[in-house]
Amino acid sequence: MRTQNRNPQFDLQIIENPRNLSDCQKEQMLTQMMEVTKKAWGDPKSLLNQWIGLADILAIAYQGGIKGFAVGKKIRNNLYLFPATIVHPDSQQKGLGVFMNINILSRMVDKDIIGKLKYFYIVFRTPNPIFYHAISKVIDVVPAIDGRAASLEETSIAKEIANIFSPECKFDVGNFIIEGALKPFPDLIYTEKNIPWARSEKVNRFFSEKMRLPNGNGNELVIVGKIPMEWVNLYLSR
Repeated sequence: MRTQNRNPQFDLQIIENPRNLSDCQKEQMLTQMMEVTKKAWGDPKSLLNQWIGLADILAIAYQGGIKGFAVGKKIRNNLYLFPATIVHPDSQQKGLGVFMNINILSRMVDKDIIGKLKYFYIVFRTPNPIFYHAISKVIDVVPAIDGRAASLEETSIAKEIANIFSPECKFDVGNFIIEGALKPFPDLIYTEKNIPWARSEKVNRFFSEKMRLPNGNGNELVIVGKIPMEWVNLYLSR
């Protein structure tokens, strides 16, 4: 375990292979994660254990108490998955989610491949407009609200991730939407009153019209981000 202090607002604890922690450590960690997930989103039930089971690296942010966590998994050298990024309501829209994910990515990317690849991909699933908006301001993502079409490789990655998590659900290839993915977890389905709308009309329109978020149908969006190696040198080699 290591603690980072690159963001003056938060202390960040990095845990590698959290599934290998002792039962006592794991129970304490899961209790904290459950607490912040319920406040930020809802009761994740079995998803919390699934996230930890997948995690190569877990980041937990503190500011007094726990303010958020993020989970990262390396799929292969050019593909990295973030199964969960959770931020406490009083710490949202402060860059915490991006901060945690950059710290995770800096530890997952094999430094030996830098220079051998022109770019790699990172993938998220979310029903959250604020999260999409935050990520899209930092990297090039699809689906893109500016209308950029996804490449064949990006589409293939989105299908792969949708099949890993929700093979029983229909995948809307045109909009990267896993239909009804959250139906087994009703507490995680936003109601019209608690949707975390972004500070962007374009983003909110996409989530309203394409994701049909106000309908409470449990859809999730697969976000595929393309990372050029110039970005790696700028952010990950600090």
